[in-house]
Amino acid sequence: MVHIMLARISRDKIVLQEFMTHWDVRAALEEVNKILLTKKMKPQYYFEGTPVMGQGGFSVIIKLDKPLTDMDARTIARLLMGRGVKIIYEDEDLAG
Repeated sequence: MVHIMLARISRDKIVLQEFMTHWDVRAALEEVNKILLTKKMKPQYYFEGTPVMGQGGFSVIIKLDKPLTDMDARTIARLLMGRGVKIIYEDEDLAG
């Protein structure tokens, strides 16, 4: 069974969903944090879920203290896609 990891990106939050291991979550957060922390953002992280198959995996909601720029959103998307994460833009204007 192939499991699809998702990232829902909007200007004020990023939601990582369907991650089956804590290693996958950690790798994705490292990629996201490369951008957020260099932009002096103060993200808040909310962790949910379980690695049990059929239960939706791990999810992380990252609430942002300031809005993502188009460039930052696309950069985060490219970094996550490189790790096999499917991107969904919640704000249409971010998709480019």
